[in-house]
Amino acid sequence: MELNAWIDSLSPASPSKVAAELLGEKRRTVDSWRRFECPPSFAAALNIVKKSGGRVDFNGIYNPFVRALEDGTAKFTPRVRL
Repeated sequence: MELNAWIDSLSPASPSKVAAELLGEKRRTVDSWRRFECPPSFAAALNIVKKSGGRVDFNGIYNPFVRALEDGTAKFTPRVRL
């Protein structure tokens, strides 16, 4: 499952808030992941995998960021060229 889909599945009313509380992150951090402004750190990704019970894996976290880079919708610049 992809990260944004998992976050959306947490609550119909305020999924980013629920995800932030569950993950011990700030809501604005979760929102920045959802908008492809910056990918989760490795430590945050490990926590996402753990707290999602494995429903979200590294592919579900990082592949959407790669697609956003490729289609030009990402709002961050990677340190390496793809």
